[in-house]
Amino acid sequence: FIWCLTLSLQAQVWQPIVSGTTLKLNSVSFGSPLVGYIGANDSTLLKTTDGGMTWNVQPTQGMNFKFQGDHIIQVDFINELVGFAMIGEIQYAGVMYKTVDGGANWTMESVGMCSPLFSFNFDADNSYVVGAHCFGGKTIDKKVNGSWLTNTKYLDWSVNYLRTIAFYDSLYGITAGDGGD
Repeated sequence: FIWCLTLSLQAQVWQPIVSGTTLKLNSVSFGSPLVGYIGANDSTLLKTTDGGMTWNVQPTQGMNFKFQGDHIIQVDFINELVGFAMIGEIQYAGVMYKTVDGGANWTMESVGMCSPLFSFNFDADNSYVVGAHCFGGKTIDKKVNGSWLTNTKYLDWSVNYLRTIAFYDSLYGITAGDGGD
């Protein structure tokens, strides 16, 4: 009986929350327990300030959506003020943006590849970005102390992408992409 009671107390129940949009939601990131962001299709950014109970459209001042169909494909917030967003969808047209004021204003990050898809940000000035570099294929860029390094890693010459990256700590990470790599 105690074992069954313990299992039932540890079970998690997922509750749906209305986002206020029917658009495809691509990425979610919370910079604090109350403040979070969702990157969605059609250039839409949603923000919550109550832990996800309500979501509102957040203006994207400074983001340049060049192509119809540009989507916010990834958001990554370090805290409730500092965060990063990846814009893309059209092959070889990705752009990375950074905010330091909770999403009110965005500035473009000068990533070395032409199609960044995903970033892992240790803090505001130290990051890895994966994606593809035109026909250079799978690519990893690294930012150290606020400067993007010039030693972009081209892993193959193709149209393949790296799609995600995660780190256990500052020394050990893993990336995954097209072709089972």
